Amino acid sequence: QRRDLIRPDYGDLSDPAGWVELTERGRRALTSRTLDGLDEELLAISPHLVEMRAGAWDTLASQGPDSLRQAADSAWELLSQTLKLSVSDEDVKVAEWFSPNPESENGVTRAHRARLIMECRFGKADEDACEIVSSAARRLGRLKHARENLERGQVELAMRQAEDALRVVLLLPEGQGGD
Repeated sequence: QRRDLIRPDYGDLSDPAGWVELTERGRRALTSRTLDGLDEELLAISPHLVEMRAGAWDTLASQGPDSLRQAADSAWELLSQTLKLSVSDEDVKVAEWFSPNPESENGVTRAHRARLIMECRFGKADEDACEIVSSAARRLGRLKHARENLERGQVELAMRQAEDALRVVLLLPEGQGGD
């Protein structure tokens, strides 16, 4: 209801708010399999990214053996693949500001990719947002390789941080339009 995918139809007097109908936005969401603006952006980049996002959250909710590490791994892959599919190494390397990072295998980092994506989409980049992308990837990387038992809350927080980072990079910043 919060996303206006469904709304009460008030068709049953005994529980008027309990019966709902799909809104037009809800019908579009079912058809396209996108639930929000991030899904829509991911779909535009590659349909498998939407499936990967849903799979990560399904895995977190599954309560299966090792599901927490698997959910962190899926979220890490979502973040990494979204950035890599959005801009190529070559695109980053020809940016006037590019300086290879010696700790990266090919010199290109997630922060580099995030910066170029934002510049292409919005005409400018938010350096703090680029650092949040890197931080989210590092956190998920630690979780997916953790040797100790994980807590569901820490994995969920890391997944939300990664999604928030992607939202900032892919969607118009709040107050500048968009959804």
